[in-house]
Amino acid sequence: MMAKTGRNKVSLVSYSNGCFVSFAFLASQSEFALEHIDTLVAIAPAVYVNKFNLYLRLAAFLADLIPSDSPVFEDNVDSAMRALFAENCRDKLKRYTACKLFLDSLFGHSDAFQTFFELNILDHIIRPPSAKSVRQLIQVADSGNFGKFNERIEGHLGGTGKRAEYNLTEVNLPRVFLFSGGRDSIADKESVGRLVDELGRKLVEHFKIEDYNHLDMLAGWDVGAKLNAPVLQILDRRYLESVGSERVKE
Repeated sequence: MMAKTGRNKVSLVSYSNGCFVSFAFLASQSEFALEHIDTLVAIAPAVYVNKFNLYLRLAAFLADLIPSDSPVFEDNVDSAMRALFAENCRDKLKRYTACKLFLDSLFGHSDAFQTFFELNILDHIIRPPSAKSVRQLIQVADSGNFGKFNERIEGHLGGTGKRAEYNLTEVNLPRVFLFSGGRDSIADKESVGRLVDELGRKLVEHFKIEDYNHLDMLAGWDVGAKLNAPVLQILDRRYLESVGSERVKE
């Protein structure tokens, strides 16, 4: 990306488990981050998982069925479950009764749950997490610490093996912006609050959308105004600042 744009620094925008990956990368590659990453926008950050909600339990069950030496271990574990769910929820009566209750139990209550179907959120737009990613989130939930994946820890309810931890105090970023949903059951208020505390002064601003759940952060009816517009403003402002600083240097 830097080669394509001709710029020395880039901004990252991450969602859900992508925030986990971004923070892990920045914490483990702090020198690179300081030199080449100027902004991180974290949306619905699934970094700390405080509880096993239904989604994690289902994903964990499927992940435990896949041996770590299997070629599909790195692949997604819940695409089949999503496809089955989407197919059975095409009927409107099921969609707005049983299916809504199921979705609410996974991602938090939403007043715009129709969006999940009409934008195919459960089909092909979002890439499901890999079995390895799911197990890593479970290890975080078990230990309470943000750490590297340990393949020696098996199972989704046990495992006390030691894991190298990521230190978020070492995230060398001049600016971090968070966007969280008040109804999000995955990146819930407690886990986001812990992330906010650990980021400290690195956090420039925390945008809270109280009526959004986890998927609303991508597909809410008014996501363009509540989330997309502020994100674009952040990126546009950073771009103008970078262009201005480059001209000063010249």
